[in-house]
Amino acid sequence: MMKHKLPPIYFLHIPKTAGSSLGQLILCSYPQGSQLNCSLSQLLQMSREEISQFKCFAGHWGTGLFSLLDKEISSITMLRDPFERTVSNCLFIKRIVVKKFASNPLALDEVEDLKLKSDISELLKCTNIREMLNLMPSMKEQQSCYLGCDIDLNEYLGVSQCSLDTLDKSKEIFIENIIAQQLSSGLLDINEIFNKAKQRLDAMEVVGIMEQFNDSAHLICNSLGISTPKNLPRENVSPENLALGNLTYRKSGTIPDDVIKQIDELTVCDREIYEYGKKLFNKQLQTEKRKFFWFKKMFKKSERF
Repeated sequence: MMKHKLPPIYFLHIPKTAGSSLGQLILCSYPQGSQLNCSLSQLLQMSREEISQFKCFAGHWGTGLFSLLDKEISSITMLRDPFERTVSNCLFIKRIVVKKFASNPLALDEVEDLKLKSDISELLKCTNIREMLNLMPSMKEQQSCYLGCDIDLNEYLGVSQCSLDTLDKSKEIFIENIIAQQLSSGLLDINEIFNKAKQRLDAMEVVGIMEQFNDSAHLICNSLGISTPKNLPRENVSPENLALGNLTYRKSGTIPDDVIKQIDELTVCDREIYEYGKKLFNKQLQTEKRKFFWFKKMFKKSERF
């Protein structure tokens, strides 16, 4: 049952952090027509006035949404262990590449070869995988960049002439492209990004942790003033992740030590941001538990009278 009027909220969805499941939980809590969940290209087809009419936002837009709103808005995000997220993203990109070239007769041999590759070290040698990783810098501090790169999307509004119904997918704009441009221009360095990412997390309504999804969902529902559903949504779970069961990619024994070291070296800042986020999450969780036990204690006292 709803405790109060639902507040305006932005779920800042970092890829491969169980965000599809969490986004579904948040979006379904808001009335029809008040939620906005779309690609960045679709978002940029709208005017500032149209965007401001919505109350619940969820998307891969990084900090860019804040630049399009004329009012302050609370935000929520979900973090994931950087090593696990990076491996998951590599496997996700593999599926994208296979799907992209599946109908191309000139690439059938390469696609069939790619389908057989499940070893991360082998995937990283594939040309198409490496090209996709360069387009979407998933190996390079993506969680830090999503949170710490201040993006102004106003200059990109109306950038495509295509309508929403006929949007050319080859002309899609991704927040990763914009972040990459800022990084290559030298406008930001990683230390500045890291500090701004911590500030962004400090200001969050809730910082969730994927590895503690149920507790994260409970905290988010409490912050919105809604009941936590008995059956939490499980959206877009990869077959590789399902196959792991209770294991992690790091402990699965399928990834060579040199590849583990390579990924760890590429996600140093993300590791620090993740650990920082976990401290905030644990603090929020402990506060919530103290509230619960206090109410429980007061309820027992009231029963005596």
